Amino acid sequence: MPKVLYVMRHAKSDWGEPGLADIDRGLKKRGKRAAKTMGRWALDEACVPDLVICSPARRARMTAKRFCAACEYDGEMIYQDVLYGGGVAAYLGSVSNLGQDAESVMLIGHNPTCEEIALDLTGRLTHVTTANILGFKLPIDDWRQLAENACRGVLSFHVRPHDVSDDY
Repeated sequence: MPKVLYVMRHAKSDWGEPGLADIDRGLKKRGKRAAKTMGRWALDEACVPDLVICSPARRARMTAKRFCAACEYDGEMIYQDVLYGGGVAAYLGSVSNLGQDAESVMLIGHNPTCEEIALDLTGRLTHVTTANILGFKLPIDDWRQLAENACRGVLSFHVRPHDVSDDY
């Protein structure tokens, strides 16, 4: 059975506190709303992942918390340091050791890596703004095949908060 990889860019971050380290920035009110909106969308569209892997950055963790609560995700949340500042190989590597267990995995991270994953998996440039979710169908039955760097997927959807709510 093909695997599904969801890639979500963290929601809109708050730049309002001067001197705060980048990793410690939280979300703006709009970002909090967007993360929740995207979680409700995932629930409505039956796109709730089997596993969520998230960057340790505060804005990514806050996005994940709101997204997961809204989509009623009750699985494990894994925080991977490589999702903060890591590139495509690091992101896909965080999934490739899962074997066959999960059918669908969501990575919650940052740009430019979210856009680079889309390019790597599909050969197409995709502009990924905050709180966007990309869904890739992958012709693999074991996540370890991602590490072989020969996997080409199909971008089955690209959803933005303003696509599903008038609040944006």
